[in-house]
Amino acid sequence: MNNNLNEVIKEYTNEEYSVEKISKGHIHKKWLVTINSKNKVFIKEFLNISSARIEFINYIQDMIRDFCPQIVKNRNKKAYTDIDNIKYVAYEFVDGEILKKGDLNSEELMEIGKFMGKLHKNMKKISIPDEFTEKSSLKIGENNLEKMKRMLKRYRITGNQEYVEIIKYKMLMLEKISDDDIQRAKDELSKQIVHGDFYLDNIIKKENKLIITDLDQVCVFYKMYEVIRGMMMIAYDEEKTNIANIKRVISFLNGYQRENNIEDIKMSINLYLYTLANSLYCLDVKDSKDYYKKKFAITRYNMLKWLYENKEEIIKNIEREEFER
Repeated sequence: MNNNLNEVIKEYTNEEYSVEKISKGHIHKKWLVTINSKNKVFIKEFLNISSARIEFINYIQDMIRDFCPQIVKNRNKKAYTDIDNIKYVAYEFVDGEILKKGDLNSEELMEIGKFMGKLHKNMKKISIPDEFTEKSSLKIGENNLEKMKRMLKRYRITGNQEYVEIIKYKMLMLEKISDDDIQRAKDELSKQIVHGDFYLDNIIKKENKLIITDLDQVCVFYKMYEVIRGMMMIAYDEEKTNIANIKRVISFLNGYQRENNIEDIKMSINLYLYTLANSLYCLDVKDSKDYYKKKFAITRYNMLKWLYENKEEIIKNIEREEFER
């Protein structure tokens, strides 16, 4: 255990403690600290983050404390500890059930959709003081079609047919969804505070209550982008049949709109399709040689292809549900 962590823990207790490093996740180091063999605190290390950004994250988390773990203040009543320009935040430990995508049925997916709807409804009420200047981390990037054309040439030369097909399909999507369509979505879809990384690894179920964790990506962004992304990350399952997946994503969306309004569903799906198609993440030549990055690239390609091929069916079902309400 490094000296910094010892110093950090002393900011929260003088009592005896034990430490267990958490292996889940790869962006931030995390530790579970057990004090006097019973009280548990979860500590996360933040590198390369400004004080303004971490204060904004902590402010939002405090505003939605009914939905997420509480931040544990240090001896100086601060929401984080800064040592050697590395920031550490302590959270109450939530010991609950980790949800598994393949095990979720339609009713459970609807409950998760409802949970997101309630979360967004409460986040929309948050008033952001002017002092917070670093409010957004997500963005809709510039069209990467020309970069993909160059990538395609490289992969054709190397004979990597799998990546050739992925990039060709992404380029096709960027041609089908025009810049005008995306500009219209930017103009018409509403922005608000969103979680930024709403998926199963960040959801815990405890005593039939859902809790959202890891607000590291919380920001001001398009609500409906997070809804469609959450739908694909949580309800869509590559192991399920096409019919089953349509039923699953509709259950999630129907749950959401029982608690919150769904804005133009076609425009929302197109916005997500565009960002998925436009992403260059894990498409570099060196990434194609990494097993996990290659698997990620293929999974995102499958999501893109499935959502595009089934979007009309999803739109039809959601519009029918809204009409019946």
